[in-house]
Amino acid sequence: MTGGLQIEYAVPNTINEKKLTEIKEDILKNYLYESRPVITDLLIYTVNTNALRMDIGLNVESDVQKAQKRTEDIRRMLPAFFKKYDVTVSESIFVSV
Repeated sequence: MTGGLQIEYAVPNTINEKKLTEIKEDILKNYLYESRPVITDLLIYTVNTNALRMDIGLNVESDVQKAQKRTEDIRRMLPAFFKKYDVTVSESIFVSV
């Protein structure tokens, strides 16, 4: 990944790999910003028993304000994908890379 976001979430329980794969596929297929896909690559992995991390590759956006709004939307919307799979997440670390 050459540019994007890294978000770490606190989670109450360990999440199995099958469920993480389902969530990843759902995000890649269904997350759109301004009616178009913007995520180019996505890794979701556990960091320890009570955290998971997402490395999110994004399409290049030259407009800084638009990129910031896109980032805000991603941070706001991704927890809903986890909730669909009965996984509660709480953002603990955010890094724009």
